[in-house]
Amino acid sequence: MPRADFAADPSADIFGKVLSCASPGAMCADVLEPVAEAIGAQSAVFLQFVSSPYDRYGIGSSRYIGGRPEAVDAYVDGLYRLDPVIQPAIHSLNEAGQKVPSVVSTSFEAPQFDDRYASVFLKPFDIGHVMALAVPMETEFDTQLSCLGFHRPYGDTPFLPEQFAWFKRLSPALTSVLHTLTCLETLEISRALIDIAGRQSGDLGYLVLDEDLVVRSANASGVALFGLAEPAHASILGEVKEGLLREPLTGCASRTFTPREREAPVAEVEVRGFRSGNDRQHYLVTSAGSPVRSSFEQASRAFGFTQRESEIARLIAAGRCNASLAGELGISFRTVENHLRAVYRKAKVGSRTQLISRLLAFA
Repeated sequence: MPRADFAADPSADIFGKVLSCASPGAMCADVLEPVAEAIGAQSAVFLQFVSSPYDRYGIGSSRYIGGRPEAVDAYVDGLYRLDPVIQPAIHSLNEAGQKVPSVVSTSFEAPQFDDRYASVFLKPFDIGHVMALAVPMETEFDTQLSCLGFHRPYGDTPFLPEQFAWFKRLSPALTSVLHTLTCLETLEISRALIDIAGRQSGDLGYLVLDEDLVVRSANASGVALFGLAEPAHASILGEVKEGLLREPLTGCASRTFTPREREAPVAEVEVRGFRSGNDRQHYLVTSAGSPVRSSFEQASRAFGFTQRESEIARLIAAGRCNASLAGELGISFRTVENHLRAVYRKAKVGSRTQLISRLLAFA
């Protein structure tokens, strides 16, 4: 792809190429290479920072083009903590308010930058000028910062103002791609958790109602337990709908009740609200008195969780991200991270997926 005309908007060709990126594996060919060629960058990188209870932020996915791939290894191993460009974006993830993408262009040949960062990373890997996009986002599992960086070596011409303006006009398309990749990853994690629950707790019944209280989805146990196939226990679903009509749930609020029917196959029913991708209110109805509930309580006791840690673990299992945990429990982001460290340490796991798997293993 030829160098861009920076006086004009990015071409339809480069917009089309960028927007065709549908996986991290395509990041180099569809995003890094064409954009680097257009702006005359010698190397480029995609990095995904993710929140972690063991380290405030660690590196998830990464992709690189250029002649010094070992630079990514050094950066990922901890040198990013010295990076004056990325650190403000990372720190902003813990701040209240709307999180918006940032676009920067910097010449590290300027004298005000940290000499240590220059001596241990920039100069050894010949990075003198950087143009970058940082996109913060929150998912149901964690807080992320996806970044694209384009580099020129020391002694080369810095990125020009008109190149930076061109890059900013392209940034909405780049931001859209980064959001798409994050959503796809979150979807895969959700599918994995559903698979774990299905294999280890096949008797957990659930169904999904839309805002009109129409059943949109259910598993086999949910069909049986809530009377969708056999009307014998249909009154349980009727009670759920009656309660939601009388007192609707909003957002992610939840409610638990005991069915009036004496011979009901479940001891309790939990109804939890959630918003769909098009922002419509939905409800997840589960058999809260199933063995999963008792297995969670057994696991909490076995791992030695405190009452607060048990609450944190339960909300993680319900898909809450760190920011949601802080808001729902009325505690600070840092306090949530401290509790998470304790939960992960006691359960001897290193991720949310592993924790939920360990909890379900007690079923």
